[in-house]
Amino acid sequence: MLGPPVTCPLPEGAGYRTVLNREGAVFCHSKLKGSCPDDYECIKSVGLVNPQGDGVCCPRRETACRQNVSESADGWLLRWYFTGDSCAPFKWNPEKNSTANNFTTKEHCESYCGNEYQY
Repeated sequence: MLGPPVTCPLPEGAGYRTVLNREGAVFCHSKLKGSCPDDYECIKSVGLVNPQGDGVCCPRRETACRQNVSESADGWLLRWYFTGDSCAPFKWNPEKNSTANNFTTKEHCESYCGNEYQY
């Protein structure tokens, strides 16, 4: 594969690890409604040339904010996740799989999930 792998916006730095996959990334058509499963949305990838679509399926905002945190004992990068009420810190190992509930700053977590997604 030439160039970087297709990625989702969250978690920043995890890339392909959060793309919905079934033996590889699930590609979609950004202008075709329903080309991704429920709880996912099609994120158009600039420069993606693939007969299966022009984007990849990534978790929707409400899905990302409700996912469990992917904290690991060997984590070393300080990140933030939404608990359902507020944002809390955790240690993340970017070499391991992660959920999209993973933000670089508390402010990003709060603005992305905020009060709208409290459960």
